[in-house]
Amino acid sequence: MMLLVLTGCGRTRERQSFEQWQQRLTAAEEIRCQAEITASGEGEADTFSVRLCRRGEEISAEVIEPETIRGVTFRKSARGEDLSFDGLILAFSPAVEGTAPCAGGVTLLETLTDGWLNDLGRAGEYRRAELTAPGGETVGVWLTEDNEPVYAEICRGQSAELILRLEHWEIKE
Repeated sequence: MMLLVLTGCGRTRERQSFEQWQQRLTAAEEIRCQAEITASGEGEADTFSVRLCRRGEEISAEVIEPETIRGVTFRKSARGEDLSFDGLILAFSPAVEGTAPCAGGVTLLETLTDGWLNDLGRAGEYRRAELTAPGGETVGVWLTEDNEPVYAEICRGQSAELILRLEHWEIKE
């Protein structure tokens, strides 16, 4: 019986610690990182790298690789979503099914600040948090002991639609 009580207290502390970190992210002036995003579908996989930034209510993902689409930027704010490149801005409606690859990093940052925590656990040397994104996706995030996200999966249903490998995580408070 005592073991169950101690296990429950540990999980409660872990949950409180994660929620405090999530509140810190929400209150941050700016969050930045880089992500390599892999989108899989119908036997193919496409990979590209983006620079992510959350400043206030705006979240952006600017493509840095491959060179052929460098500079394409996806933004989401209270005003809506748009894609821009070289001064041209295109507003669009999100896809009905699935998470658009260009929105993957935005979905991740939005989920880390505004998502609902479902579960916490361990995955090897990392802590793993599973959250529900504001858009309904399930987002699994692997974090170091210092709460630095290093890997994430965005899923609808049972399979990962997008895989994100994260680096250069910065929080400006």
